[in-house]
Amino acid sequence: MHIDNEAVNGYVDSNVEFLHKSVESIDMLVKIYDFMWEDQNFCHQLPILRRYGRYRSLGLLGLTYRIFKMFRRGMERHFASGTAISIKQFEFYKLGLFIEKMKYGTETKN
Repeated sequence: MHIDNEAVNGYVDSNVEFLHKSVESIDMLVKIYDFMWEDQNFCHQLPILRRYGRYRSLGLLGLTYRIFKMFRRGMERHFASGTAISIKQFEFYKLGLFIEKMKYGTETKN
């Protein structure tokens, strides 16, 4: 037996809108992290926070941020262009934004 049950989304975000929403989500994650950074279970559940914690413990936040700054505008143009992007590249972009928003150089949390 087959049930025809299509899921239709009447509106699809443009690439620019999606990128803007992604930036907003990183802003919100920084606010949440400010309250939840001591909760290891919470931090372990989110891949971006796991990666952030790993890079911080290895002393790689500064290097990662410098690389992000070098390629940020190019990545944003590429994302907005509508051509296919790598998920890994987009994850790196979000991590770079998170590091930037956390002001990695002045972070006091352990």
